[in-house]
Amino acid sequence: MLHGVQIVSDGLSDITFERLNRTQSHTRFLSKLALRPIQPRPRGAALLGSHHHDGDMVKQIILSTSDFLFDNIHIGQYSSPQPIGFRVSSAYQTAFVLSHNLREAIGAEIKDETVAGQIEIDGAYFGGHVRPANRKEDRVDRRLAQHQTGKRRVVVVMRERHGRTLPFVSRIEDQAVATITARVEPGSVIHADKAGSWDALHARFDIKRINHSEAYSDGEACTNQAESFFSRLRRAEVGLHHKIAGPYLMAYSREMAWREDHRRESNGELYLMAASAALAHPVSRQWKGYWQR
Repeated sequence: MLHGVQIVSDGLSDITFERLNRTQSHTRFLSKLALRPIQPRPRGAALLGSHHHDGDMVKQIILSTSDFLFDNIHIGQYSSPQPIGFRVSSAYQTAFVLSHNLREAIGAEIKDETVAGQIEIDGAYFGGHVRPANRKEDRVDRRLAQHQTGKRRVVVVMRERHGRTLPFVSRIEDQAVATITARVEPGSVIHADKAGSWDALHARFDIKRINHSEAYSDGEACTNQAESFFSRLRRAEVGLHHKIAGPYLMAYSREMAWREDHRRESNGELYLMAASAALAHPVSRQWKGYWQR
């Protein structure tokens, strides 16, 4: 039993997976699990939509969730809503909301966390791409504020060495100082680059600075672990999603932080952790009725 859900293995002693026919468009795995809600009903709103409590739809939602977790954890690749919808014969909108419900569930693990000890902080900008004009004489300096779209956001990360990764989103790095002050425990040592945004932190913390134009690590200050998180987030953007809109940037950032923090866990542990988080998560006020607004 897993958080109020009984697992029935279709007469098999263990969980098995069946490979789809190779003549189909995608070679995928389908779980032969049948999950049956028992009393009291689980809170798992991330899996069971508020208007999907009839049996067939519940089973379809659970199987699609199993497929999503299987692709992301066992196969080891990120999964986008389109192939999920293809596999379970559902609309793209359904798979999109399902994916974000799961991101919200696993992201809740670090929502109110704080960090302490040796902390690396850094920021990276995402979104707000400005397409250059066709002719050279019509092109402008896209770095200037008057030529930008206003959609560009910065992800600032606080990464505790041998501990948590806490990302959050703001318009500019200067606005992140208040959040860093609130989420980093007093007495911690902060590692940062030479960006002027972090100068205000000297009043509260012991800060070690590194000039990246001279070195990435000098034996005392280093932000390589923060850069490692941004590498994971950037590859997810470029390699899978191709674009991450500002309103959803926090959700994707928390998903990548969860993956980074648990990267050394076994596949089975990751699967159970993600499923447990989704089943225990309450109804999402952000995603409930998303397509009806």
